[in-house]
Amino acid sequence: MALCYNNLAEIRRMQGRYDQAEELYIRAIDLKEKLQGGAHPEMSLYLNNLGDLYRSRQKYVEAENAYRRALEVEESQGHRESPSLGSTYMNLGRLASIQGFHERSEAYFLRSIAIFERTLGPDHPDTAEPLSLLAEMYQSLGRYGEAEALGLRVLAVWRKALGPQHRRLRDLLQTLSKVCFAQNRAAEGEAYLKQALEIDGRQG
Repeated sequence: MALCYNNLAEIRRMQGRYDQAEELYIRAIDLKEKLQGGAHPEMSLYLNNLGDLYRSRQKYVEAENAYRRALEVEESQGHRESPSLGSTYMNLGRLASIQGFHERSEAYFLRSIAIFERTLGPDHPDTAEPLSLLAEMYQSLGRYGEAEALGLRVLAVWRKALGPQHRRLRDLLQTLSKVCFAQNRAAEGEAYLKQALEIDGRQG
């Protein structure tokens, strides 16, 4: 039943019915905690989803509380690392970056990447997700060499695993374009931007 509440919350969130989504996520969390305890592994999924909702609505304190509670659930399991733990650190990194806490964000992203690499492998498309977010943050901070190196690594992984026109490549290509333009490499920047626009056109 808790999973049903969570899934319905996801639908309400996609529909833009955010208050209803929040209520359903909280129902899922409360029900799972009541029936199977607050440390049940499924709690992490529901808490991360609730945190994502709060983050998208700029409720950053509530988002961090949800993510940290998810982290407590993950770390209470007392066994090997999991991709779920990597996702929670990635979400904390994304939240810290939005708020301008760049050193904290970098640490969270690096922790997430290490966990994904150990649990899924370095060439898994999910491992590339926190790498792409870190590349985007480096680009925004003017750390262009690091941003480009990470971006090219992600590009290779996603093109191989997902195909050259997958929607996940769009934002990455835009990041690489900005890196090139910032370094007066206009031709390369335009090429990346053209690829991003082509993906936009196919998705539209």
